[in-house]
Amino acid sequence: MMYNSVLVRYSEIGTKSRQTRKKWENILIHNIKEYLKVDFGNIFCSRGRIVILTEKECDLKNIFGVVSFSPAVMIEQDMERIKEKAGEIYSGKKFRVSAKRITKEFPYSSRRINEIVGEHLVKKGGKVDLENFEEEIGIEFLNHYAYIYKEKIKGPGGLPVGVQGKVLCFLEDEKDIEAAYLMLKRGCEIDYCGRNPKELYKYSVGHKIHEYNKETKYIFAVSGKSLDNFEELLETKKRIENEYGMKTLFPVLI
Repeated sequence: MMYNSVLVRYSEIGTKSRQTRKKWENILIHNIKEYLKVDFGNIFCSRGRIVILTEKECDLKNIFGVVSFSPAVMIEQDMERIKEKAGEIYSGKKFRVSAKRITKEFPYSSRRINEIVGEHLVKKGGKVDLENFEEEIGIEFLNHYAYIYKEKIKGPGGLPVGVQGKVLCFLEDEKDIEAAYLMLKRGCEIDYCGRNPKELYKYSVGHKIHEYNKETKYIFAVSGKSLDNFEELLETKKRIENEYGMKTLFPVLI
């Protein structure tokens, strides 16, 4: 089946004020664009969804801010075409249909859409199982188009990298790397002092990770030291504040 779009979902951004939400949506779109290297005109945002118009495979599992994404067939909202395309992507397993009308221009209710498309698939030899389904045919309705898919691939969640300030991460061991990862997940850009966090590059999409620069303004410093060793935590905090003149966020890890 040839898909022609990717439907991207996010959650926490949608809880913000309209002005903040628009700004953060644009940052998430920027990060996706940088990662996929697609033209900006091929990505747009509407009603809590980002739509990427592409036939290429898109893997967004490392893009913070993305809750889930689905390769989809985008078509006009016509019931006969929806039934046809649902039949094309259906693989014959026990199934259920899950329709969601994000915008309400389509005249059928979500429940009725489920029934009509489900009946069509049963006629093709399919078996409905609402509880123990092996395949879920999703249909989302948005701005006069229907997006039909059968995969909802989990993303890392969190906030898009770049919506918060830049922090300096002191990296010596795996705990420090974990703390830096959590800062990226909360939307911070990171620089580092110590070990080069090459394993984090794939998550810092659209925002390069640099070594410490005294000319850069950091909002605070971060380390992976935890309360398990309180004396070491205080010693590290004091050293960072004395040598770098920076407030330290502790503990990131419990």
